[in-house]
Amino acid sequence: ACAEKVIADAKRILGEDCHPHYISNRIHQYYTVSHDWLKFFNNRYFLKSFSVITSHPSGMMNLIFERMFYRRKIFQFSSLHEAFLHIKELKEDRIK
Repeated sequence: ACAEKVIADAKRILGEDCHPHYISNRIHQYYTVSHDWLKFFNNRYFLKSFSVITSHPSGMMNLIFERMFYRRKIFQFSSLHEAFLHIKELKEDRIK
């Protein structure tokens, strides 16, 4: 439900054919609801990239688990700054 609201807002601001980059800044322990990912992709939502910022052991385990549901590459970073730089590089590569 939360992802649907975020995607709706992004489409309203950026246009119907936007494909956002997703950054999960995992500074605290948390758990993943795998069924939510299935609902997200069943609605045909598309991400340009999926980045995770984590150094916590539970975050690493969740990352392994999420790779079972997300078929494309999940990028892992140790800081939000690194994740933003990566997205910038992806955009620059696309322009070339």
